[in-house]
Amino acid sequence: MENLSETIFGILIILIVFSWTVNNLLIYHSSSSEKEMENILNNYAQIVCQQIISKKDFKNPSENPRDYELDVNVKIYIQIKEIEYKNGEIIDKILFESSKKPSLNKGEYVGAYINNTLIIVRVIVYE
Repeated sequence: MENLSETIFGILIILIVFSWTVNNLLIYHSSSSEKEMENILNNYAQIVCQQIISKKDFKNPSENPRDYELDVNVKIYIQIKEIEYKNGEIIDKILFESSKKPSLNKGEYVGAYINNTLIIVRVIVYE
């Protein structure tokens, strides 16, 4: 009877170690795929931001991913600020801001354009 209880105890220990190992592998795989998705979304945000700056479309940029040649199912949040130094003071005004706020899973990129004023373009791409 003693050997049976030791065998059962040994099997339980092996099952616990095995399940712990599988759980850690799943957590590692999940975190690496989340990081990969974040990198992809960051690249999309960079593409959108660079196209807005190159077209100088600061007043009414498109929020449609297809307008930036992104054939993916994502949403785009855009915020464009103009910062001007005039008569010894800094004037900060928002030129454009999307109405929808981003969700948790997102990629972000910030770019700038300098002419007579500094224009900061912030793009967030999210699912």
